[in-house]
Amino acid sequence: MKIFINDKEITIHRGAKVLDVIRAYYAQQGKKLPCQLPIVSDAYGNSVAHDGELSEGNHLYIKTKNNRTMKTISTKLKVISGIVLLGISLMMGCGTSRRVAELPKARTIEILAVNDMHAAIDNFPRFAFMTDSLRAIYPNLILVSGGDNQTGNPANDQYPEKGMPIIELMNAVNFDLSAVGNHEFDSRLEGFEHITHKAEFDFLSGNIELPNEGDFRVKPYKIVETPNGLKTAFVSLLDINPNGIPDTHPDNVKGFMFYNPFEKAQEYLFLTDSSNLLIMVNHMGFEEDVKLANQLPAKSVDLIIGGHSHTKVDKDQIHNGIMITQAERKLKYATLIKLSVSPEGAVNR
Repeated sequence: MKIFINDKEITIHRGAKVLDVIRAYYAQQGKKLPCQLPIVSDAYGNSVAHDGELSEGNHLYIKTKNNRTMKTISTKLKVISGIVLLGISLMMGCGTSRRVAELPKARTIEILAVNDMHAAIDNFPRFAFMTDSLRAIYPNLILVSGGDNQTGNPANDQYPEKGMPIIELMNAVNFDLSAVGNHEFDSRLEGFEHITHKAEFDFLSGNIELPNEGDFRVKPYKIVETPNGLKTAFVSLLDINPNGIPDTHPDNVKGFMFYNPFEKAQEYLFLTDSSNLLIMVNHMGFEEDVKLANQLPAKSVDLIIGGHSHTKVDKDQIHNGIMITQAERKLKYATLIKLSVSPEGAVNR
């Protein structure tokens, strides 16, 4: 596949990580890879982890001494119990110190999102403490994962019930839903089926057709109603490579059918008729989410929570009226999202 780094084209094998592209770039320039790996950002100024996954045509930029025009990344972070919480507030309203009459109040929803945990069970105690602390403030907090919960820790990956340690931990902190990421299939067909039954939360993917054989508990979407009556529809889309499958071994997805996520996205816009909010929890990569947002009708989706590219979004990213977030990987970060819906049904940002 073709990736652009510092606006130079690099041809590299599919499945390559960001670090692979950096190595290829330095080799192309006839230079040695520095001992201290360079900071990498995407075309939108977000920092990208060196183990981030890539899609055809992605643009990367590395900051070097001779590249003074490189985008700089400003970081404003809140630290809660050792984990950095990226607070992205989509709430803006008018306040007054006078109260002439009791007016209808806006209803709010709070969502805590992570992605690409990759079985980072060592970081889970801190994450659990943070989640409990936030629930003391927001009792109706919705907890979601952008997929790739699996693969990255031998204690999880080599467990007799492969992948179950991270699932048990997700159950313990009461996740509400998770996107299906490409690494969910690493436990093979029987393992993935088993995991979908053991999970006490819903797996979502809207561009998958499940095999006739087996009983995979995967839904295309889920509507969550909070105690204040607010209905939020969550739908998920999974990145598909040119071979028509996610980035996994073909044997891991035998019997599955996968459809173009950009085409399937349009089919779920009907959810706005039965819900107050429409949120996509995708596993496609940040740049692919931007492309999707620009192809959808303006403001047709209220938020895209992303995964796959290990991108740290630490400033507002709004494209075609749609906000896009992502929180790197391995529970290093989490994104707190607050949405407010006015009595007239408008989503205020």
